[in-house]
Amino acid sequence: MKGGNEEYLTLTEKILRKYKDKEIAFMHISFAIEDQYKLTRNTWVDFDQLSQLSPENFCLVTLSAWMHYESWEGFGAGLYFHLDIIIDQIKTQLLLPQVANILEKAREIDQAQAEQQKAILKKEGILRPTPEAIEQYDLFDTQRQLLTDTLYAFVKANIEKFP
Repeated sequence: MKGGNEEYLTLTEKILRKYKDKEIAFMHISFAIEDQYKLTRNTWVDFDQLSQLSPENFCLVTLSAWMHYESWEGFGAGLYFHLDIIIDQIKTQLLLPQVANILEKAREIDQAQAEQQKAILKKEGILRPTPEAIEQYDLFDTQRQLLTDTLYAFVKANIEKFP
């Protein structure tokens, strides 16, 4: 960060200092980017508006939105929330192909088991994740901190690109 004096810090640097929870910090930086670019949201950020952002800002906003969505709606729902964009950002910007591969495989499993799951839901009135789906969720859960830490390091390494 630039210096010890608060008046010389960028908004992003102030946010990183204020919020020790990295995902909360990402959310506040994303809000600052949304304000700067006059982006609108309807609960979740509108990914169609993000093409005007720099690659660094795009990465942070999309990954922060996805991580928040996945935490709120669940891993299964997260597999259908702009996952192609998320996978691309994880691979190309954060250089974490192992995390991207987990998400790809989880979606493949979910899609392959969709009809079976619908039949179980209709018959039993409840969805039960299969062992294969649970395995992918557990794998992702073990990698979530790496994803968070890598995104945090990415923001710090590109601090001048943020508000």
